[in-house]
Amino acid sequence: MEVKTPAINEEALHWDEFHQLLAYNFANNNAERHNDIKNAINNNDIALAHRLAHNLKSNAGQLRKSALQKAAGDVEDNLESGINRVTPEQLTTLENELKTVITAIKSTR
Repeated sequence: MEVKTPAINEEALHWDEFHQLLAYNFANNNAERHNDIKNAINNNDIALAHRLAHNLKSNAGQLRKSALQKAAGDVEDNLESGINRVTPEQLTTLENELKTVITAIKSTR
């Protein structure tokens, strides 16, 4: 009796490669995003800080990095209506979560 091994799912392999490429691009393009958000807040460019936090939240969601997604969402929510209500603790959490994700992505290379 011949034992058949399951065929490799080409689509799954391509998805994994695509996901890995997304992750690497994310790491390269967002490693200092928390500083960009802080600088925008310090320069009173709340609209820019809000947009950066929103994009970071969305990108984190695509990568299924829920802790980073939540941290970016908290910052985004506290920049609503052009008013800065972001706490130093929220910025620290965002920075820590971003560093954790970037480190994890870079360790898989």
